[in-house]
Amino acid sequence: MNDATSSAQQHTLRPWTLGRGIILGLIALAICILAIPSLLPRLDDNDPNLIYNYLYSQEKSRSVDMTRATEEPDSYLTFGTSEFFFKKDATLSVPACMFGEHNCGIDLNLIGVANDQSLNQGVAMGAFRRASLHDKAIFIVSPQWFFRKNGGQDGMANQFSFMLYRDFLKNKRISDASRAYLKERLSEFSKIISPQMINAANPATPLDAVNGLLMTYREQLALRFNKPRIVAGAIERTDEKKSTQAPYEPNWNAAIENGIQEGDAQATTNPFGIEDRAYADHKDDTAELLQTFKNADKEYSDFTWALNVAKESGYELLVVILPVKGTWYDYQGVKQSDRLDYYQKIRSICDKARISYADFSSFEYEKYFLLDTYHPGWTGWVRINNAIYDFIHDTPDAYLGGYKYGTAAGAAALNDKGIQRMKRDEAEAKTLTARNPLLSETANLP
Repeated sequence: MNDATSSAQQHTLRPWTLGRGIILGLIALAICILAIPSLLPRLDDNDPNLIYNYLYSQEKSRSVDMTRATEEPDSYLTFGTSEFFFKKDATLSVPACMFGEHNCGIDLNLIGVANDQSLNQGVAMGAFRRASLHDKAIFIVSPQWFFRKNGGQDGMANQFSFMLYRDFLKNKRISDASRAYLKERLSEFSKIISPQMINAANPATPLDAVNGLLMTYREQLALRFNKPRIVAGAIERTDEKKSTQAPYEPNWNAAIENGIQEGDAQATTNPFGIEDRAYADHKDDTAELLQTFKNADKEYSDFTWALNVAKESGYELLVVILPVKGTWYDYQGVKQSDRLDYYQKIRSICDKARISYADFSSFEYEKYFLLDTYHPGWTGWVRINNAIYDFIHDTPDAYLGGYKYGTAAGAAALNDKGIQRMKRDEAEAKTLTARNPLLSETANLP
């Protein structure tokens, strides 16, 4: 064979050799990618000495699989937002302490983080139905979602999860109308939620389907990679929780008294009953100045939609209607008539949907119901936990109203130490003439 022939054969073989190398390289890369999950923590590889229900985690709140793999045997899904951030170093009345550390026969499984509003909550309710051990579920609604311009919906959209949306769409109980509403609303956030994400969850082409697989793989991989960090916030299983003693109902009156003592010790620098550090950090904030609940049509519509999703999914839902802090909102120039209209609108939407609620609007002036200007605190969590406990056990109380219970009797029907203290504090609050100095120099906002 001469040199010319040998050279020609070499040139003939090179394209095949190169192509084969590329194919083998891609196969090797695919094997590596598929092997990565085997090197990461499993979602069901849990420490029996820990309780994961009360984790404040965006990743957990977006993963149905992780929630199913970590939930306690008698868990009730509880949808909410930043109120779940607080632990027992803030108050012993938080659910993680009152239910998580004691053998009360129930645990709450907290779903939601800051900036989650009605739309995200509705998606979560639809997606998490297959993780629910019970039909009963709880939905905590924050008044701030209904501030003018629909609260902070851009913040909500920024943390939207493809995986949760995909699981929502897998819920066959959800109507075409509810699916269409969500798809239309998501398209309004196109600068934040990409059309590619929406299409991947609703695949119409092979490319959409491939994108969906890649997005799911990416979120699942990130979840498993980050699991050690996520579960670092799990609470320890107490000896009481490990025991086989019969469950018992908390002593609500004693818990209220303890909440008052906590509030007295932690809210000493202001007349509003705001925790000292929170007051120092936020006393000059203007987010609530001259607020109104009237210009939030999209949020009210999303709330109505979320309740419909809950009904379609088969939940027996309890909506928790949080109050605002009356003295602080008076100080900020937020009209009480606007506040009362807001509560009534939420109740009316619930009534129309035939859904029960725990109505705490009559506790605006309970000094320690909220620990800052947004979040339930020392006595607030006691009352919320009491209402949830009674709802789960089908026991009417002064907080429960709506579909199964009629009109909530509210604070007027109670006479515990908290109510006695509230009457005293409310009388003192009426003597406060201070108003935010900015009110005199700020025009009323639209």
